[in-house]
Formats: sequence, structure tokens, C-alpha cells
Amino acid sequence: REPAVAPITRDPNYANTMLYVRNISDFAVPERLDLIFNGQNYHHMKSSYLGPVDMAAFHRAAFAALKPGGAYIVIDFAGAPG
Repeated sequence: REPAVAPITRDPNYANTMLYVRNISDFAVPERLDLIFNGQNYHHMKSSYLGPVDMAAFHRAAFAALKPGGAYIVIDFAGAPG
């Protein structure tokens, strides 16, 4: 099944975007990136839903994947206790 975001990467107005799908524990990209964006998913990386992921290893891989001056953006939330 194609990810819902896939059509954007085919739109000529977004020619500088790419969709690269792989297991998050094996994070790697084919070329260095300007931006890594993780929206409303970060908390799942610590659970069985997406992981559990070795967060230190993931962060090292993410920062290594960035071009000089690139940005790593995380937007997330925390649930109320209980």
C-alpha cells in the first residue's frame, strides 16, 4: 500500500522532496538531507508501535544524515499522567 504522502513527492511543485520508506531502527538515507521532520510520531519510537528504537543510535544516524546547516525538527506531545 502506498503511503498517503506519496503523491506529493510526484508533484512537480515539490520536485525537491523524496519519500524513502524503511524500518526506523535501520534509519539511513541515500543522500544527505536538508531537513528531517518528525511530526507527532516521536513518542511512538519508544514503544512497540514503531520500535522500540535505540533512540541514541537513531539520533546519531539522523544528525549524520543531515547536510551542514541541516535541520532536525521534532513536533510531539505528551499525554497527561494516567
